[in-house]
Amino acid sequence: MNHSSSTDPTSSDNKLSRVVKALHDNGNKGFSKSLLKPYTIALRWISQSISVAEYEEDSDANEFSDEERRVFAAIMSLHPGFKALVMACKDDPSALESLAKKVNEASEASRSCDTANIKKAIFGYIFENPYQGSHWVEIVQEPLVPGDDKGARGFHHVETAALLCPLRLLDEFEEDPNIFMMSVQDSNIDITADDLPTFLYESGTSYNEDDECTGLSQGHVLVRVYQHLFTGERSALNPKGGATKNKSRKFKLEEVTPRTIAYASVQTYIALASMPQWGRNDKSLFDLEDFYENIVDMFEGNADAPWVIETLEWWNEQVPGLCPKSSKVKKNKLAGSRIRTRPRPADRITAHLQQNPVLNQHVKSGTTQTLDRQGHEMHQEKNRLHQSTR
Repeated sequence: MNHSSSTDPTSSDNKLSRVVKALHDNGNKGFSKSLLKPYTIALRWISQSISVAEYEEDSDANEFSDEERRVFAAIMSLHPGFKALVMACKDDPSALESLAKKVNEASEASRSCDTANIKKAIFGYIFENPYQGSHWVEIVQEPLVPGDDKGARGFHHVETAALLCPLRLLDEFEEDPNIFMMSVQDSNIDITADDLPTFLYESGTSYNEDDECTGLSQGHVLVRVYQHLFTGERSALNPKGGATKNKSRKFKLEEVTPRTIAYASVQTYIALASMPQWGRNDKSLFDLEDFYENIVDMFEGNADAPWVIETLEWWNEQVPGLCPKSSKVKKNKLAGSRIRTRPRPADRITAHLQQNPVLNQHVKSGTTQTLDRQGHEMHQEKNRLHQSTR
């Protein structure tokens, strides 16, 4: 029987059956790879745009949370044939388990590739003005280079520690960076995912317990990592210099979303931290999945707040190389929730916005002026260096 005939009304069903068999056989040689390729390519977009959580093989379908069900629905939308494939696998436990593994494998492969790339590139993004260099000239330490042991990063080096330090503790860090770093290494200072790292904030932002919104999610390192991930490495320091064939165009990402910001934030943290690879923590109390969900919740839990709307507008101005819009993008309403003993960042941000309406004003104009000033200073410094070498 010819299964490839385009005029055969049962050809799509036959192809689906072959995909299910390929999953059942768990990738035996022959036809499985080519049949599964369209699905695995789409699945590589899960971490970047939907969730960084992994499927647990022993999870009970009757115990899925609302967040997990919404994530599942979002995954189904990545490929027009996913829903039919899942339905076709429901009576074949072996095929269904294999499909779940493919979901994890594809997502992890893409995530690991991004982690490796950002790990190498991060040192080019740390200094706000690359031509001026380090702010910590009085601290004697070897400069960080991409080929160094990852263990030299994190709270073992002042450059990375300054960015990982929670903004609420930055004054203490700046008083004596060496003592602060030793205290973190000795577990005398606890830092969790409910603390907001300084790299999330616009440079120069001072901590205000009653205002954690100003400058939040506008750090220069975070923006550059986002550009690297979604519009190409060349766009990280030159937003208009991105490749025409980039990840955003491949997966039709037409605007910045809370979940892509959260993903870039996690990748930034990993690149700066001493942890050797992706994991739930780096032998500390800092949980990456919690960190991701905190950032998502700050945006999606306050979706109609002017601060959120203007911050996302600001982000889209910083990343001009995204896929050109062809139609109105549906807002992603995915949001998770976790029980914590202390207020989540999302709850704190909500409280700030409710108690201080003025915080929602001038977000866009103020940060844009700052970036314009920074760009002008970089241009002047570059010209001075050029003149001195002539």
